[in-house]
Amino acid sequence: MKKEGIVVKAAKSIKIKKVREKKLKRKGIVLVSILIGVLSSLTILAGSYFGYGVFYKEKFYPGTKISGQDISGLTKNEAKVMLDNHISKQNEKGITIKAEEQNKTYKLEQLGFAFQVEKSIDKVFIETHLNKAMPKWPAIESLFSDQNYPLAYELNSDKLNTVINEMASTFQKDAVNASLNYKNGDFVFAPSVTGWGINKDEAKNTIVKNLENGAFDKPIILTAQKLEPKITKSEQTQKAKQTALAWTKTSISLNFEDKNFSPTASQIAGWIVFAEKNGELSPAISDGQIIGYINSIAKKIDIAPTDKEILQTTGQVIQEGKNGRGINRGQALADIKNALNKNLGGGEQNGAVIALTVEEKPFKEKNVLPDDVPIPGRYPGKYIDIDLSSQLLTLFEGNNLIASYKVSTGKWSMPTPIGERHVVEKTLRAYSAKYHLWMPYWNGIGGGYGVHELPEWGNGVKEGANHLGIPVSHGCVRLGVGPAEHVYNWADIGTPVDIHK
Repeated sequence: MKKEGIVVKAAKSIKIKKVREKKLKRKGIVLVSILIGVLSSLTILAGSYFGYGVFYKEKFYPGTKISGQDISGLTKNEAKVMLDNHISKQNEKGITIKAEEQNKTYKLEQLGFAFQVEKSIDKVFIETHLNKAMPKWPAIESLFSDQNYPLAYELNSDKLNTVINEMASTFQKDAVNASLNYKNGDFVFAPSVTGWGINKDEAKNTIVKNLENGAFDKPIILTAQKLEPKITKSEQTQKAKQTALAWTKTSISLNFEDKNFSPTASQIAGWIVFAEKNGELSPAISDGQIIGYINSIAKKIDIAPTDKEILQTTGQVIQEGKNGRGINRGQALADIKNALNKNLGGGEQNGAVIALTVEEKPFKEKNVLPDDVPIPGRYPGKYIDIDLSSQLLTLFEGNNLIASYKVSTGKWSMPTPIGERHVVEKTLRAYSAKYHLWMPYWNGIGGGYGVHELPEWGNGVKEGANHLGIPVSHGCVRLGVGPAEHVYNWADIGTPVDIHK
């Protein structure tokens, strides 16, 4: 029996050993399979990684952006063209900057920004490409989410500071202190108004941050800060009110000869300006407003002097001079302000009577040239004198008379313009589409007017040959055959043309 038990145990041991060997074999197969699978996956990944890098070795990886512009799949040169165009368009369009109700558009260069496209592209390419065939981690990240890179730039702080300083004065609404308004014989309290403005340092940081991030399309919004007035309460205006009322109750009479002028309380109130001083409203008299009042009454007193005119050619006095007169504004201003300040106690019954000081204004002498005859020497070089009264055209060179010719100028309904003109164009044979006439030897003097030979029809027939010396033209100055050619050849572009009666 004992021997049989040993045999059975041995058989069982052999069976267990075989089972274990089978299990180990199966585990080995599984492990080998897993290892083969892992190695295969790694091989595939490595191949994909390498292939990904090779495919994009000269291009930007998918999901790559610079300043919000998608450059996926583009070469460096293609990306440069795209970004250059993008910046150029945005610069042309301008960057709008807003603060409250104010806004203004600026060019990028005005703001001091010079974007460096090529530098930006090189930097991003280096950050995403390990070498020509291997991507870096940012290139793998871009497969799952876009990678946006900023544009490199140089900032001209002086230009940006200039814009910021300009905005600090225009992008604001000043706070308005409580004040006093004159109404129905009294000064009524006018409440204060809160203003707003921008902080220059904060504005600069906001502009730089937005442009760094490529925020070109949307307006840049600057935060407005409240500006509080210094005078907000009625108690801060009471002393000013007392002084202003005393001024308006001052009785003033300005006298000259038989003329008397007395400003009303309302007019005096218009001379008063209010400002903040030491936390209270302070009144003052505006010199400019009083001078304005003095000028209004001076219209009834002042007389302008008449200049003495002496004919330059003969020395003949053609107009005698006459002195004028005028109110001494400075003295009148001082007298009015003195009267107002004396009445600060409110004693309006003691009216101020001011005798206006009126000064003589001496006339001047001036030499003049006669307008009704051709005069040599009006200009230093060549010039053309046209006398409408005598229908005479005269050529002068300085003081030398070159030639005189009869002309026909504009009729009464289409007059030749009076005044100084110049020869602005020359055409050997001009054509009038309006009148269907040719105008030989045309000297244009502006405004459609010209000096030319008698007009002619297409068949060569001249018009107005018997009208020289009579104003019958449509506004131009007509010359006879011969004189017109002489004038055309003699006068240069820019030659003065003096037309007078």
